[in-house]
Amino acid sequence: MVHKDKRLEHLKANPKAVSFEELVATLKAFGFEVKNYSGGSHFSVSHPRYPVFVLREPNSIPRHRPHVLPVYARRAIKWIERVRELEEGKQNDV
Repeated sequence: MVHKDKRLEHLKANPKAVSFEELVATLKAFGFEVKNYSGGSHFSVSHPRYPVFVLREPNSIPRHRPHVLPVYARRAIKWIERVRELEEGKQNDV
């Protein structure tokens, strides 16, 4: 199993106990960009290959300590799974 897949499985196994740093590392492993434009506690999430797919729902994650809220971990899981589906669809077209 690839390291990024292990990160995703850890995220899925316990979304209530994920640190902000773990969540960001997992998103970045799947090609996402996580940026703080305002200098505040909310970080914007986007993907350079699929810029509009995230727009179906809010694309920010607030930084909480010691763990992010489970709703944001679950939202990140959905984003990662969407990108995987899009990537697999592109590979099947070739």
